[in-house]
Parts: sequence; C-alpha cells; structure tokens
Amino acid sequence: MGSTAIFLGENFLITVRQGSARSHSELRAHLEITPELLREGPDYVLHAILDFIVDGYFPIVEAIEEDVLKIVDFH
Repeated sequence: MGSTAIFLGENFLITVRQGSARSHSELRAHLEITPELLREGPDYVLHAILDFIVDGYFPIVEAIEEDVLKIVDFH
C-alpha cells in the first residue's frame, strides 16, 4: 500500500508517491499527449489523478463484495 501527497497551486500540481506498486506513467503519458486537457489547468490534472487513484480501489472493493456475498449466501 502506498501514499500520494499532492501539492496544488494556481499554476502547478506536484505529486509525491511513496510505496505504491501502481505506476501513474500511463496517466501521465495520456495527459502529456493531450495538451488541450493540460490547458484546463492544475485542477483538471488533480481530478484526473484522483480519479486514477480511486479507480485503483475497484478490484479491492469487488473482492470484498464477493467475500461478503459468500458469507451472506452461507447463512
């Protein structure tokens, strides 16, 4: 499990990741090849990063849901 620190300013966004096995390289590449999206500003990039992080939790949530359903079906 890792952590991400985010520093947001009017014209910048800095992220510092520690201990995360999941790379943000694909997201960064997508943003870099779409300069029209980057022109939306750091708040757009922040949204993209947070969306990416939240999406990474879906497999965990789905696994927990399956476990809960097994317990409920068991009784």
